[in-house]
Amino acid sequence: MSELFFSKEAMEYLKGRYPHVSESMFNGLLNEYGVRIKEDIDWLPSGVTDVSCDYVLGIPEQVSDVLDINYAIKFPVNISTLYYKSESDIGVSDALKCGYENLYKQSKEKDSITSKLVDTFAKDKPGKRKTEPLLTIELEDESSVPKVIYKGEEVKYKKNIQFEWETGTATDMGGLEYVIEYQETGNEQPTVNRIERRVGENALY
Repeated sequence: MSELFFSKEAMEYLKGRYPHVSESMFNGLLNEYGVRIKEDIDWLPSGVTDVSCDYVLGIPEQVSDVLDINYAIKFPVNISTLYYKSESDIGVSDALKCGYENLYKQSKEKDSITSKLVDTFAKDKPGKRKTEPLLTIELEDESSVPKVIYKGEEVKYKKNIQFEWETGTATDMGGLEYVIEYQETGNEQPTVNRIERRVGENALY
């Protein structure tokens, strides 16, 4: 079938109301659902009876919800030409596919921009910035091997893990101590690396 596409006037009207939807998406909707005159009330979505214009683009609610647009878009009477018909043939599914792909791309670009803005704001507000835990030790049960993540990286080939923490009191400042020993592979001789840290009272002995 030949592709239908909205006129410049109609597209400007649509983009003015829904700037987040691409032109190819609108043209895909036109080819899939068409524009009907107001007398075709039975064709419109249920509940739409106040049609005060000559032409309406009716869209299934499940589609309009995804696109965040009205399911009965009414065109003003001052638009002289709504759409044209091209001379070449194109499948309706191809037109809709192109529209969805463009909308998805726009959505991903928007998410990327939003993420960058959030990161920038977080850098300006250190107290609001989410940081990775320094040390995470997970133990599924008493007989399992602990999973250790240190500074965002999992420690492999663990040999020994020690962790001690004591709260501070009026006579004791409290403290923290952790030791992680793990084997280093690829060496000719057995090699063990050690990560150790002592803070507070634990650093005094």
